[in-house]
Amino acid sequence: MRLITALILVIFSASVVLAQEFDFTTTEQIAEFEKKAYKSALESQLNTLIYRNYFDVTKQIIDIEVEPGIQFIEGTITTEFNLLESGYSTIVLNCHDSLRISEAKIEGAPVNYTQGEDLLNIKFGTELEVNKKYRLELKYEGIPPETRAFSSDTNSYGDSVLWTLSEPYGAKDWWPCKQDLQDKIEDLELRVTVPAKYKVAANGLLESVAPVGNSKLKYIWKHQYPIVTYLVAFAVSDYVVVNEVLQLEEGPMNFVNYIYPQDTAEALADLKEFKNTMQLFEKLFGPYPFRKEQYGHAQFSWGGGMEHQTMSFMVNFKHGLVAHELAHQWFGDMVTCGTWKDLWLNESFATYCDGLTYDFLFNEGAWENWKNITIDLITSAPGGSVNIPDTSDVDRMFSGRLTYRKGSYVLHMLRYKMGDTAFFKAIRDYLEDEKHNYGFARTEDLIWHLKANGGYKIDEFFNDWFYAQGFPIYELQWHQTDKGKLHLVLNQEQSYIWEGVFFDMEVPIQIVDDATDTTLVIDHTESGQEIILDWELPVRAVFLDPKRWILKCKESKVTQLDYEIDEVAYKIAPNPIQNELNLLFSKPILPELDIAIYDLMGNVIFQEKINTRISQKQLTIDTSTLLNGAYALTVKDYWKKTSLKFIKVKGN
Repeated sequence: MRLITALILVIFSASVVLAQEFDFTTTEQIAEFEKKAYKSALESQLNTLIYRNYFDVTKQIIDIEVEPGIQFIEGTITTEFNLLESGYSTIVLNCHDSLRISEAKIEGAPVNYTQGEDLLNIKFGTELEVNKKYRLELKYEGIPPETRAFSSDTNSYGDSVLWTLSEPYGAKDWWPCKQDLQDKIEDLELRVTVPAKYKVAANGLLESVAPVGNSKLKYIWKHQYPIVTYLVAFAVSDYVVVNEVLQLEEGPMNFVNYIYPQDTAEALADLKEFKNTMQLFEKLFGPYPFRKEQYGHAQFSWGGGMEHQTMSFMVNFKHGLVAHELAHQWFGDMVTCGTWKDLWLNESFATYCDGLTYDFLFNEGAWENWKNITIDLITSAPGGSVNIPDTSDVDRMFSGRLTYRKGSYVLHMLRYKMGDTAFFKAIRDYLEDEKHNYGFARTEDLIWHLKANGGYKIDEFFNDWFYAQGFPIYELQWHQTDKGKLHLVLNQEQSYIWEGVFFDMEVPIQIVDDATDTTLVIDHTESGQEIILDWELPVRAVFLDPKRWILKCKESKVTQLDYEIDEVAYKIAPNPIQNELNLLFSKPILPELDIAIYDLMGNVIFQEKINTRISQKQLTIDTSTLLNGAYALTVKDYWKKTSLKFIKVKGN
């Protein structure tokens, strides 16, 4: 495997774009679009979560006839499956009640079935044999419900268009299927018959187009990689089809686009950077997962995009949307979230990959803009975690601020913590792990690979930044003395105060003096953490996380502290004291106070050099062993010596 550092050093110099406008709100549009799709199918969620691991779907042939502008579908679904567990004489598929089954056959022989509550029960009459392959044929027709899973309407130009979008629970609205996050179809064939004026885009490779009678065509698409049900899709319209072979370092690859005729010129102009984006992702994450076939786009008439395997559906071809949906081919398609609670494994990665294109392919200003806008959007509200506690809360599940944006910045911080080489190797190992390569993964799987590649305190990091709500608000205080000492104190508050979480992080600090520009890192584990450095040259400026590696409140600040002798005053309160003496400062003081307590005879009862923080405004001394009586306390700070009197009385 090539070293990722080589990528960092050879930053696609020929392809860097110095002046280009970007729409950095694409993520919010995608999130809102997918939220609407999820809401439309939420009612059938419980029927999707029934246990069906006892059989494995190996192949499906979807042979259907449709026409854009008409909300109707008819055809035959052939399903090949193996039984994995004994004791079953029935299999259960998902099928919306509006799709009426007219015939069911096993190995060509009729079989009984019942249909209701969006479930289809196929009853074999006798117990099925384990590890035997079965072939089920279902003939059906119906009017799919208006859920956006099957949409036959017109585009913005008034032309007819038909498309499917099944994430997360919409596949059953247009074909009988096993709809879950437990099984992937290993061999898929879509045979779509349409009026001859239309073209069909779908998963995989277009194998053939054949006439059906005098006025129709049958398009046959085949896809021979594992695919989850919600990523099966097709689109029909009067497309212009643009084929291209991309010459990439991993070898040539087919690239096809199905575009509305009116948008062809603009789309092709927008796609000029696509080759560089594909090449970047292949360098970072490994070869495009479906290289034996192709990648493409099909335009459709609802806002945003959808990462259908090998054929993303797009409302337009702007860079952010194109990069986001392409990244999903690795994160979401090849490796699919194992539950909807793990949706961030799809969406946060796709969002961060969009950001990575600005880091590696465009000028520095684009990358800074992406980070600034992302931080601003995340910190626009004080609470919220990346973790999804309840998948029935659709607004939270598809929150652009949390599942997409905050999750992407969690990945950005992990990259900073681990360094580019270790981080990208961990991600590649995660993608290539045979346990979920072309299968399903959970958050715990990603954490394992981060740890395996040397991730430091990964469990603590996820507890703070993934599971906890909010983000830190930093204040960095600094002071340089005339004796060549530089004092730094890093304080932290939290935006969401109700959980009491401290955000541990390695915080970069940049120090600029007359001759040097130095970055050091504070492993920040408590508020008020202080370091003292020998620093002879005058410090001109101090910056907190200048490259924005850390998610933090934009109100985080750097404060230079000045000290003057006349401004510092001390007070003992309360006075008389009991078992503790509280010494208050009128303002923060420089460290290393010499403290002494004397009795009335001038004897030293207590003496100690106490290190204070430059942000500290009081200290407490244990006086439980002092006898009752009057005492004097002296405080010697950086500037002067102060004497105070106090009285000790009997403590509780």
